[in-house]
Amino acid sequence: MAVNARTGKLQGRDVLIAPTVLSVVGVQDGSNGPLLYTAEELRKSVPKWNGVPVTIDHPDVHGPAGGSAAAPEVWERQVVGTVFNTSFDGVRLKADLYLDVERLREVSPKTLDAVRNKRPMEVSTGHFSTQLTPSGMFNGKEYGAIVSDIVPNHLALLPDLIGACSIKDGCGMLRNSSPGLPLPVMSF
Repeated sequence: MAVNARTGKLQGRDVLIAPTVLSVVGVQDGSNGPLLYTAEELRKSVPKWNGVPVTIDHPDVHGPAGGSAAAPEVWERQVVGTVFNTSFDGVRLKADLYLDVERLREVSPKTLDAVRNKRPMEVSTGHFSTQLTPSGMFNGKEYGAIVSDIVPNHLALLPDLIGACSIKDGCGMLRNSSPGLPLPVMSF
C-alpha cells in the first residue's frame, strides 16, 4: 500500500515530500555481491543521510565523479532533491525525500508522475562503506561481507530498475508509513 507525498517548499521552490524506506536490516545483493546490513550500522548512519542528494539513477560510474554525486555534471543531469528527516525504527532506515517539482519535470517526468499518482518506486543507496569479511548466513540468505561505517553519497531513484533492497523487500519511495511491509526475522 502506497502513501501520499506531501507538498511543501524548500528554498522557495515547490517540493513533493515523499516518505521512503532507504534500506532494511538483512542481506542485500548489490554491486559488491550479497552484503549484510545490520541494525547497528543502519542506526549509526541515520545522521549522515540528512542533506544527501537524491538522483535519478546512480551517477555514471565512468563519468567525472566515478559513481559519486560529487560533481557539478551529476547535479546538472541527475540531482532532483535532498534526503531529510532520516530515522531508524529497528528494522527500516526511513527518510523523507524533498523532491524539487521543476527538476523532476526537467529530469524525469516519469518520476514526477509516479509521485503524484502514489506509485511506489525502487530506490538504491549510493554510499561508501567498509566491508568486514566474515561471511555467513542471515535469515537463510548467504552474505559475503558485513557492511560497516556507511558514508552516504546519494540516494538513487530507479524509475526503470530494481534496487538491491527492492519494493518487495520493504524498501522504496512512498513506502515508509505503509502498513504490511515485510519485516525480516532477526536471526543469525
